[in-house]
Amino acid sequence: MKERLLFVDFAKTIGIYLVIVGHYVWYINIPFGNTAIWNMAYFVTLFHMPLFFIISGMLFNVRDNKTQLQKCCGQILFPYFLITCICLLLGSLSDYANGVFSFRVLIRNLLGIFSGGDFYGRGTLDYSGPMWFCISIFMIRLLINLIYTEERKNAILLLTFAIYGVGIYIGDRLPLRIDSSMIGLMFFYIGFRFKKIFLGITSNPKWKNLIISLCSFGILVVCSEFDLDYGRPQCHLSINAMKFGNYPFLFILSGVMGTLLICCISQILSFKSRFIEWVSKGTIVILGFHQLLMISCKRWIDSMDVFFVLAFSFCILLFCYVLILISRKYFPAILGFRN
Repeated sequence: MKERLLFVDFAKTIGIYLVIVGHYVWYINIPFGNTAIWNMAYFVTLFHMPLFFIISGMLFNVRDNKTQLQKCCGQILFPYFLITCICLLLGSLSDYANGVFSFRVLIRNLLGIFSGGDFYGRGTLDYSGPMWFCISIFMIRLLINLIYTEERKNAILLLTFAIYGVGIYIGDRLPLRIDSSMIGLMFFYIGFRFKKIFLGITSNPKWKNLIISLCSFGILVVCSEFDLDYGRPQCHLSINAMKFGNYPFLFILSGVMGTLLICCISQILSFKSRFIEWVSKGTIVILGFHQLLMISCKRWIDSMDVFFVLAFSFCILLFCYVLILISRKYFPAILGFRN
């Protein structure tokens, strides 16, 4: 059995926590204005989804196409359908109990499940929106597995940059997660093509990783100054919504620098932890259920305090950890049969 990369577990845990923190603004839907939590949510969008695409690329291995398809279906597609259907059922029951159930919304969400929440605006994932990532990563893994050879690895890198540019030009127009996958493809392939560089931080002394972290954070701050307009609503960066700020190609730099920042911090902090390991293995559960949990808590929450948001987000993470442990014991299919 291959030894687990502890820093990757930490990076995925930090990353999914930042996803929860960043989504607090959007799912709780308080008129935040230009507050600290508003600014934090915007800053996180510089790198939080590129981080997961890059890490997915780092951990990816080329296999024969049949094996890769079976692996992707078992680890990604089947859990995706299970989780989105469970969230839709729970969300619909909650709507019915509150007297706001709509058959039209139900149909829209069913269409959303089969399209990754992306079918010309008619398909949505109202209770498990972040699961769009699964459809994109599913398509990307199969594509790279199909076209990759050692001889054309650099040509594929250029191709992913070209596809990224085309994706920016097209915008949010294509269905079935094709457009967001065109953006995620580039980050995924950067992680795959340069995995030796990213994984090389395990052999760095702590002082070197600390310096890389500080430099990466400094570059992120510069990127945020040029690419984000904190005072304007809905100007966050989003692969899902195909929003890339003032300078879309700066998003590449911020995504890579943010990933380096999180990975280096994770390597400095890394130690064996059952909690960290299972949060890492169960990120798909957290990705799927945290929106529904936030929506359920919305009626009791009206805080814009940063410390409250950090603590509340950690409570969401802990609750999802319990779901992961229950799934591990009784419903391993939800985790893609990870053991």
